[in-house]
Amino acid sequence: MSAIYSLAPPSAPYYGYKTPSSSASPQAPTWGTSPTSPSSSSHPANSIPYIAPPSSFGMDISPLDFGLSLEPVTLTVSARRDANGKQSILSASLLRADGRARFNITTDELGITTSIEDGGNANVAMIHWEDSRVPGNRAGAAAGPTLYVDELGWTMRTADWLYLSSNRTCRTMIAHNRQYSWRPNGTSIELFPLDNSLNAAFALPSQTVLARISQGPTGTMVQLSPRALQLQLLNYVAISAVLLMSGRNID
Repeated sequence: MSAIYSLAPPSAPYYGYKTPSSSASPQAPTWGTSPTSPSSSSHPANSIPYIAPPSSFGMDISPLDFGLSLEPVTLTVSARRDANGKQSILSASLLRADGRARFNITTDELGITTSIEDGGNANVAMIHWEDSRVPGNRAGAAAGPTLYVDELGWTMRTADWLYLSSNRTCRTMIAHNRQYSWRPNGTSIELFPLDNSLNAAFALPSQTVLARISQGPTGTMVQLSPRALQLQLLNYVAISAVLLMSGRNID
């Protein structure tokens, strides 16, 4: 599939946003680089309260240090310049409220492989962007990007893990044998738990927002609710954020 569902047609990848001008407000996150007409979210932006940013402990600790879900967690994307001098989530850190890196994302100079590590430099996931630049690949012969998740121990196509629904209104994510749905809501992309419907395209998400990718005052933010932490979704949300905000074709 060459056309990727997109919330806004980016003129140039910038965390998956249009490059903002001084007179324009930040654009919506995008699901890829080949835009189509988006379907409206069935959940208006004012129908679901935003996850509040975490309050300060006044100490250099975080619930993430102890695996506790005491409060919502906000991770801020801090991008570095890649080998081509561009800023992207593919060369970035996801910073905690105390400024320390919770995840580090690095991409090789050819842009073929992206590695995601946690703050302790342990491997979390690796994305291989199938590309005609890979030796032996013919243009158009690639099967699409693949994802290796260390926790799972196997490789899968990104299009299978973040499956785009037939009506192009959501992407289904599977983690710990449960289904979740990434759906647009205004200028954000939000994660909901799904019901037991066999067809994710028609499954109704609950009113509980588990996670959100949005544009905050200091840049792109990834937010997780306490329930998301209890469900052990932190790594999966971080991987999803990298894929959804990469500006790359993930199908």
